[in-house]
Amino acid sequence: MKSGKKLEKKSKKTLKKKKLSSNITTIILILIFLVGLFVMLYPTVSNYVNQRHQSKAIAAYDEKVSEMKPEDYTKYFEAAEKYNKKLAKNPSAFYNPDEIKGYEKILDISGTGIMGYITIKKLGVELPIYHGTDEGILQIAAGHLKGTSFPVGGDSTHSVISAHRGLPSAKLFTDLDKMEVGDTFTITILNREITYEVDDISIVLPDETDSLQIEDKKDYCTLMTCTPYGINTHRLLVRGHCIGTGEP
Repeated sequence: MKSGKKLEKKSKKTLKKKKLSSNITTIILILIFLVGLFVMLYPTVSNYVNQRHQSKAIAAYDEKVSEMKPEDYTKYFEAAEKYNKKLAKNPSAFYNPDEIKGYEKILDISGTGIMGYITIKKLGVELPIYHGTDEGILQIAAGHLKGTSFPVGGDSTHSVISAHRGLPSAKLFTDLDKMEVGDTFTITILNREITYEVDDISIVLPDETDSLQIEDKKDYCTLMTCTPYGINTHRLLVRGHCIGTGEP
C-alpha cells in the first residue's frame, strides 16, 4: 500500500513537472513569436509614425504661414536673399559658413527651425526642411546644408538639401536613387513654391564638393544622400534647375 502511494505521488510530481516544462516552453515560443513579429513590423510602424510627425510639422508650418501678412513674407524673403548674395560673393563661406552671421534666424518663422518643406511626388515623399544637417535632424526630416543658398530661388543660388536613406525608422531619401533626369521636385518656402527639374545625377566622395558650388546666373537645388545603400562611403547628388515659381 505504502509503495503504491509513493508511486502515485511520484507520478503526480512527474506530471506537474511535465506541465510546468510544457508551459515554460509555450511561453518561450510565444515570446520568440512576439519578438519576431515586432522586428518584422518595426520598420512599417516606425515609418508610419515618422510620416505622421512629418505631416503634422508641415501642417503646423502651413498654418503659421497662413496667419502671416504680405509684408511679413517680404521681410523674410529679403533677409534670405541678402544672405544668398553674400554667399555668392564669398565662396569660402561654403567651407566656413559662420563667416556670414544670422543663419539660424533666417526663414525660421515658428522658432522650430523649419524653413519650409520639399515634395517629391515621384517618390511619394514630403519632408519638412530644417536649418542645418545635424544627426538629430537627418534622422527624422531633411536638412538644409549650412553654407549653401537658402532655397528661395533667384540667380546665382545653389541650395543643398540632405536626408538619410536606409533607416529602418523612416523612409526619407531612401528611394532617391530612383530619380531620373527630367523628373521634378518642389520646395515650398512661405507662400512661394519653386519647381526644379533634375538635370544632373552624380555619385561623389564626401570631400568632392565642386558640383555643389554656386554658378553665376544659375538657380540650382541639389538633393544629397549617402550611397551605396547601407555602406555610405559616397554621396548621391541629384541636382535640379528652377523651371517655375508660384504659390502652393
